[in-house]
Amino acid sequence: MEKSGPQGPIGPQGPQGPRGNDGTSVTILGSYPTFEDLNREQPVGNIGDAYLVGSDLYVWSDTDGAWKNVGDIKGPQGEQGLQGIPGERGATGPTGPAGPELLRAAYIVTFNDGTAAQGVVIPENTRVPLDRKELDIRTNCKTRERMIECLEAEKIYTYEDYDDVEPIFVSRMPRRKVTGTAHLDTIRGIKEKDGELKTITKTELTKLKLKDGEIEGYPENCKRDDRLLYEALKNRLIEFNGDATKAFSEPFYKPKSDGTRGPVVNKVKIEANTTMGVKLNDNKAFAANGDCVRLDIFYVENEGYYFIPIYVSDTVKKELPNKACVAGKKYADWKEMRDENFIFSIYPKDLIYIQGKNKIKLNPVIKDKDSIEVEEILAYYVKAGISVAQIAIQTNDNKYNQSSLGIKNLKKLEKYEVDILGNYHKVKLPEKRLPFNINKK
Repeated sequence: MEKSGPQGPIGPQGPQGPRGNDGTSVTILGSYPTFEDLNREQPVGNIGDAYLVGSDLYVWSDTDGAWKNVGDIKGPQGEQGLQGIPGERGATGPTGPAGPELLRAAYIVTFNDGTAAQGVVIPENTRVPLDRKELDIRTNCKTRERMIECLEAEKIYTYEDYDDVEPIFVSRMPRRKVTGTAHLDTIRGIKEKDGELKTITKTELTKLKLKDGEIEGYPENCKRDDRLLYEALKNRLIEFNGDATKAFSEPFYKPKSDGTRGPVVNKVKIEANTTMGVKLNDNKAFAANGDCVRLDIFYVENEGYYFIPIYVSDTVKKELPNKACVAGKKYADWKEMRDENFIFSIYPKDLIYIQGKNKIKLNPVIKDKDSIEVEEILAYYVKAGISVAQIAIQTNDNKYNQSSLGIKNLKKLEKYEVDILGNYHKVKLPEKRLPFNINKK
């Protein structure tokens, strides 16, 4: 019968083993509401790809050929803080500009016993019909000629001279509420390279481009991680002279080192410089700007007019942006503005006066009408084209518009106000560039 002796002393520590291989970096490319949505939209991934489903992080496993849940990346919710002390009441704002002095409403209202339907008092010496007459010019009298016809047909002779008759100027309410989306739905990965921000986007193979014999925007780390895939994609593009639509019209399979075919590849990661947007998830993700709230207009002597777009996301920042759009330039190369060059802000449906150095072409809303050219116009601002530094406008009667008007070289750009009866006047300048002061303490 064998008996064990007492345990011996612990032996000396062995030598340190060799250094292991570096792990693969993970890039969060977006988010989905459910795991089923992730599988449906992204059936195949690459090494290092990751998506958020709720607060869980799913990473692509090339070994298993599936998305793996690596856990919750959201910490527990903290306790609710104490209510802050109410701030002091702000100072009274400056007195606004004086309203219009004249009302030109006698011929656009319903007369009854000497008083207009809107309540505008008609002076005693004004020639008005004694019996009740109704004239709805909002739908019938959009031109001077048609207005005169309506007046004569209704036997409303209230003008000494028809030269005083003018078409109605349609009044629109500016949209000055700070509402809308802070950023677009698509969430992209983001990284900083060479001092510039770059977005990482899953891009369809049919949208790949060749530049100097390489796939434009293909990340260097992706080339190193899967050289076989990159070379196969590049060679396919070269074979079809860079025409990605033709090159990938048929399913493209991921090549393996043993020469067999892997899963179908529909998208790959592509880097691109970003201009403006919103950083998310502790600066690990990025989304393009959402709704534009207003434009801040500047005038630089001997250069011209510029505008700075103010987005919903800008309304909660400590300072307003100070870079103005420059056509064809990335955000880093936009022109910085000085406060003394600010003249006014415009919101959608604000009335502006435009005078061009050359004639301004206006396109008809109804396609069977002809375009017209004008040297000056009062029009409503609609929206802005940021990448081309242009604005869209429409006439007060919505018959004509111009969707790509550059403002830099305009001869004159002024802001107007219009009341509900169509009376308009120029806004007193300069305005003060107002911050939003939302959620600031």
